[in-house]
Amino acid sequence: MRTDARSSASSSAASASPPEPDAGAVPIPGYFRAERVRSDARALVAAVGEPPGQGDLGSAYRAAVAKVQSQPFDLPPGPSTPNLHFDVREPAAAAALAYLLGEQVDPAELQLDAAASAFARERFESAWGLLEQRGPRFLDSVRVLVGHFVFADHPPHEGQTSLRNALGTVFWISPFDNWRARHFADAIVHEATHQALFLADMIHGCFSVDRQGLDAPSALALSSVRGIPRPYDLAFHAACVDAVLLSLFDSLGYRRELQRRAEALAPALEDLAGKGEPLLSPAGREILREAIETMESAERRIAEAAAGS
Repeated sequence: MRTDARSSASSSAASASPPEPDAGAVPIPGYFRAERVRSDARALVAAVGEPPGQGDLGSAYRAAVAKVQSQPFDLPPGPSTPNLHFDVREPAAAAALAYLLGEQVDPAELQLDAAASAFARERFESAWGLLEQRGPRFLDSVRVLVGHFVFADHPPHEGQTSLRNALGTVFWISPFDNWRARHFADAIVHEATHQALFLADMIHGCFSVDRQGLDAPSALALSSVRGIPRPYDLAFHAACVDAVLLSLFDSLGYRRELQRRAEALAPALEDLAGKGEPLLSPAGREILREAIETMESAERRIAEAAAGS
């Protein structure tokens, strides 16, 4: 099991089975499907010797990963999962933010004001409801991977982030005040996918070279997000997250965003595949193959929609 580190709501699962996607739907890549995420989470729990809990794999996983990573903060559980932390003056939340920022800060300076907190909570809960209704299979994985969302205000930083060495927590800094529920849904799944990839790397090892090899000029690969060459593992993460988002956009019916993201992802996956043989482990090659298969399915979906319009 590898444990090297590098950075990069409130509802229970519905009792009814989620609706089956239509035959032509863009599939969720295997690495973000709940069965794979649960398998990797159970492997970590077993390796650490953490008690499995009372049927709550997510809690057992997050307790195990906190031990493995020696996380210097312990966010308290709340009445629901995931837990939303808006009062960063609380000691555990303040410690988590200090870990993220790499410096001690005055928590009062990072506190969202009441209006911003209310806005973020309302949008987050609306996004969670949207995913429960139209993307429940994505939430099956999110519930295992992420237990805490910490919201703070720290201009000029904006957006959400995960740390490889602080799995189980997503930090949401200065939430965009023009975001709708769908943007929050995108961000929830986006960060959970990063965490699924970090977990897969811990359990299986995704790369066959060290940090120096991934940063080498010959290993730079096109980023689907930034459109520029980046170290191979960062470009790999960006592309694999985008592949999951293709499936999400299809599930939510966002055809324009599906096409836009697919156009950016296709050349990035081609570049990753062309450079990946000496850099990827068998597990990493399988993940990349799954991302490519989802991309190809999205391209078929887009072509069929164009032909029928």
